[in-house]
Amino acid sequence: MNRLILASVLSVFAVSAQAATIAYSDISDYSIATNNQIGFTTENFEGLPDSDDGAPTISFDWGTVSEIDGTNLVYVHAYSNMPGTQPAALGSDSALWYYDNGASLLELVFNTEVTALSFYLSSDDSSDITVTLNTGDVQTAASASSDPTFFGLVSDTPFSSLTLGAAGSPAIGIDLMKFGTVPAPVPLPASGVLLMAGLGALALRRRRKAA
Repeated sequence: MNRLILASVLSVFAVSAQAATIAYSDISDYSIATNNQIGFTTENFEGLPDSDDGAPTISFDWGTVSEIDGTNLVYVHAYSNMPGTQPAALGSDSALWYYDNGASLLELVFNTEVTALSFYLSSDDSSDITVTLNTGDVQTAASASSDPTFFGLVSDTPFSSLTLGAAGSPAIGIDLMKFGTVPAPVPLPASGVLLMAGLGALALRRRRKAA
C-alpha cells in the first residue's frame, strides 16, 4: 500500500510540475482553453494609416511590433494594397505585414505579461512560421498563401514578448490578434493524492479479504 501511495503521489506532482505551452490550430479548441477569450484585447489593425514606406517599429496602446536582426520593415496595409494576393485575414480591411529576409524577425512586445495569444497568419509561400516566446518556448505555426490560418497558444508561464520568423524570404501577415491572461486553474495535487490514497486503501482491503 505504501509503495502504491508513494508512486501515486510522485506521479501527481510530476504532472503538476511540468510547464507547458500548447498550440492550437482549431479556434473552437482554443476558445474552450481560454474561456472564450473573455477580457482579452483585440487588435485587428483597422483604422491605422497605411505605412507603405514601412517602419522599424509600430507602437500600439498595448505594446510594439518591430523588425529585428535584419534590414526589412513592418507595414500596415489596406486589404486592397496587400503584397501580391495574400490577404492576412478574412473580412478585414487592414493587416500587419512583415518582409522577412531570412535573418530578420518580427517581434511583438506587450506592455503587460499574458498567457494566451491568437492571430491569423498568411504568407506568400505557405511557410511554417517559428513562434518563439521570451520564456524560451518554441512553437510552429502553419501559414498559407491567400488562405488565412488560425494559430493560438496558451502557456502556463506568463510571457511578455515573442518573435515570428521563417526560413527563406516570405512576406508574413498577421491579423485579428487577440491576447490576454487565462485564469490559473485550481491546483489539484492534494485531491489527487487523496484519490490515490483511497484507491490504495481499497486495494489493501481487497488483498486482506482474499487472504
